[in-house]
Amino acid sequence: MRKVANFNQFKEDPDLINEGWIGDFSKKVKSGVKSAGQKIKSVVSGWIDQLKKDIQSGKNVPINKKTGKPAVKLYLPEDGPIDKQMASDKMGLQEDVNESSDKTRRAGTRVPLTWTGAGGDVRDVRVGEVTQDIIDSYLVKKEEGWSKAIFIFGAPGIGKTQTVGQAATKLNVPLLVWDVQFFMPEDFLGIPSKVDVQEPVIKDGKLVSIGKGVTRQNPPAWLPQDNGEDDRGGIIFMDELNRANEAVQNALLKFVQSGEIGSEGTYKLPDKWIIVAAGNRPEDVPGRVTEPDTSFSDRFEIKNLVPQVEDWTEWAKQTGYILPELAYFFSNEENQEDHFHYLTTDVQSLNFPSPRGWSEAARKLNSLVKINGLKDWREMDLNKIKNIFHDSVGPVSSQAFVDFLKVLKEFTREDMEDMIKNPAKAKMMARKEIPFLYSLGESAFKIKPNLTNQELYNLIEYFSRYNNLEFLAWFYKYVLDRVPSFRASNKKSEDPEEILKQKAAAIVANKSREEGIA
Repeated sequence: MRKVANFNQFKEDPDLINEGWIGDFSKKVKSGVKSAGQKIKSVVSGWIDQLKKDIQSGKNVPINKKTGKPAVKLYLPEDGPIDKQMASDKMGLQEDVNESSDKTRRAGTRVPLTWTGAGGDVRDVRVGEVTQDIIDSYLVKKEEGWSKAIFIFGAPGIGKTQTVGQAATKLNVPLLVWDVQFFMPEDFLGIPSKVDVQEPVIKDGKLVSIGKGVTRQNPPAWLPQDNGEDDRGGIIFMDELNRANEAVQNALLKFVQSGEIGSEGTYKLPDKWIIVAAGNRPEDVPGRVTEPDTSFSDRFEIKNLVPQVEDWTEWAKQTGYILPELAYFFSNEENQEDHFHYLTTDVQSLNFPSPRGWSEAARKLNSLVKINGLKDWREMDLNKIKNIFHDSVGPVSSQAFVDFLKVLKEFTREDMEDMIKNPAKAKMMARKEIPFLYSLGESAFKIKPNLTNQELYNLIEYFSRYNNLEFLAWFYKYVLDRVPSFRASNKKSEDPEEILKQKAAAIVANKSREEGIA
């Protein structure tokens, strides 16, 4: 935000905040220029294009003081899935915490993900439920003309922003993100300007009348000016609302309730835009957020987002950049408890495990594998991998994950190729716990494209040697989900290919009978 040294000069400068077309319009009205109305129409209808330019240049929008980047961001459906745009162009910062070792932090008091407020008055919800609530809110607003704003509480790093992005993607509407912790009151309320209604009157060198004037409020140009393409509106997302300046919070709460800024007629939110806000809970960052009160709760549907490991791992497998081994690492309950999300407030750390931290580190690893022309992570030094994850999730969790990878790395591509060629004698993994088998199974399946029926049968035969029915049944289903043609027929056949399919199914069925299940 540029400091205003001379207000009179500031309000006349068309290149500064809020005073461009509005100040120019005022002058042209007084001088009787008829084209002013056309200019208004042009500016309002082109607000999206102008906002994109302003964000790109960092002009006319609030700035994130930590990154130097705009604290206002616009995501449009025509640029691709909004949640994926957000993953590539992340605005948020990991919250400020004091540095200490991860091992020391483990000794602190852990903050639960569930709501801990008195009376349990806020509902704990999963990611899919929040996404659907946002979708429902938009549909009600679009069809019925009203909708209460939604506020999402949640611990740092659990994906609150990304969840809103997923809703925008499913609705195929624009998402306007405001990181309001960096707003100043003038960023949102705008800079006032004077408008002369009657000029001063001077006769014979004497002041007869001082004239008349009014002060007008000029809301920022990055507010939605219309419902946009196809009259679809969109979502305004106020991130870190309860960290904002008190004056900004008061103005935003008024805006949340009425959709208006300033006196009547100054600004009104177009009727197909909805408001979603989010912030950390007081116990997550003690002393850094405003405690919610009745004026806050009266304006929002309030929810507490609690991410579930199974939801995150399902999403992670679909991203294309999070290695499957990370999802299987979290199939172990102990790893879920100790490493999925672990935050304390009495002894804090800059780097703590969270869904966001894991996602960002995995994305970086995937990018480095591609940039360096490697086949997969196995060709990268494990210390390098540990450092990548250390910087996002801390030393304890990164070490646990790398220890997991170390076991898997002992199985080379040659070992997995041997599983396909010689299942009865191929090397077996020393660690036989489910997470390791899951990861090895998927890696072996992907060792080459378009496995033949013989090769698929060989993998079933190989994994039957581990005598783990739970894993064998999972792997057989994994294969059928990806190669439906490998499903065996119940009819007797002399076809060699069909016989292979039936023999594979028989291996799983026989193991079930041995366990007394079938």
